[in-house]
Amino acid sequence: MLIPRFVKERYLSITCDDGLINSALKVDQLLSPNHATFYIVTGWLKLNPIPILDTPKIIYKHGSLVDWQLLSKKGHEIG
Repeated sequence: MLIPRFVKERYLSITCDDGLINSALKVDQLLSPNHATFYIVTGWLKLNPIPILDTPKIIYKHGSLVDWQLLSKKGHEIG
């Protein structure tokens, strides 16, 4: 069966609100060996000396700079 050229390349969009590192790691596992583009709020990373609270008294795990660098080294884009 011949597959038309335009069907060979497909794109998938997955949104993981709030840039949580656990969600990004799960997407990494699901998409392997393909890659994703992750958008994060850099102010929420652990390198920031003053944590930014998403809601009062709750800090979500947005990961560290190292966590996101490791994903980048695996071929993912970080925006």
